[in-house]
Amino acid sequence: MKHGAWYNVFLPYRYNDGSSIEAAKFLAIQESLIQRFGGLTRFEQPLFSMQGSWTGFGFTQTEDVKIYGVFSDDINSAREFLEHHKRLWQSSDWLDQEILFMTESAVEVLQPPPSPNLGCGMTSRCGNSDVRWQMFHSIRYSPSAICYPPLDT
Repeated sequence: MKHGAWYNVFLPYRYNDGSSIEAAKFLAIQESLIQRFGGLTRFEQPLFSMQGSWTGFGFTQTEDVKIYGVFSDDINSAREFLEHHKRLWQSSDWLDQEILFMTESAVEVLQPPPSPNLGCGMTSRCGNSDVRWQMFHSIRYSPSAICYPPLDT
């Protein structure tokens, strides 16, 4: 089994003033993550309706969010990259956020089954290649999708 970490980057759809964040900024963030990690999983509307809430300044704020997920087996390098980019993406030149939420979870990547008939059969895209998704549940991580090279059919 391959060991590493799964990183989630939570991104708001709107600036703090309520105006929409430009699609080009999300595309640039996606491209930088794909270039660094070799793939990306997007959890975003309309397929996944997600909201984040927090309390501050005497009230609770709730907003729609999207999540970009990436895997790395080089944790130190991944942390360095994400810490640098978190500061960049939070800046007024990018998303203009006081806080940008990111998580790291230890994972074990399941190996592909020996036969295509044993896989879950759900095909999607990861980077520029077709992949199969393997759903798993680990003691150290909640259910998520990990991509691996496609099985020969």
